[in-house]
Amino acid sequence: MSEQGSPRYPRTFGGLIGSMIVLVLVVVPIVLLTHVWGDARRTTEGIAPVTPPVDYRAVVQQVQQSGQTLVYPTKVPAGWNVTSADWDIITDPTSPQWRLGVVTADKQFVGFYEQNAPGQTLAAQTVGQHAKQGADVTIPTAVGRRWTSWTDSSGDLGYSTAVGKHTLVVYGTTQADVRTFMATLTNAPLPHSRQS
Repeated sequence: MSEQGSPRYPRTFGGLIGSMIVLVLVVVPIVLLTHVWGDARRTTEGIAPVTPPVDYRAVVQQVQQSGQTLVYPTKVPAGWNVTSADWDIITDPTSPQWRLGVVTADKQFVGFYEQNAPGQTLAAQTVGQHAKQGADVTIPTAVGRRWTSWTDSSGDLGYSTAVGKHTLVVYGTTQADVRTFMATLTNAPLPHSRQS
């Protein structure tokens, strides 16, 4: 009568080494794949998703329909992306804040800040906390001709001018981008907006 049950494998040192080699050949690739996949997931999760440009014109049109005037770019240069447009009437209802930010085609930042506040105050909030006032310069634009220059030790720079009762500061990381952006600015009524 034969004995039933699981077949027995030889328990030798060579068999143990062989089993360990097989185990390593199976487990190591799984661990590596899991690690690489996890790193790839963490990397892509850490990157901000590409978002469509902000519709700043909708904000401007809404504010214009309430009877107020805002500075805005007629259009941004090709490859530039408007990343923020913030009309803030909550923080200080007596002095609303209008901010717009743009990333250029070469990933530089340009933006502006408009508020009923002194140029020094706005320059400190945009160009840098220790922004230094420079010379007044003539830069003909649709919203102003005489501008006060501002610089910061970080390399940021900006220009401020009065637009009605407000001060406008246009600022950024490179002179060329800031000047290019300034040339696009206007405060003309958008089509279909009703101003009183």
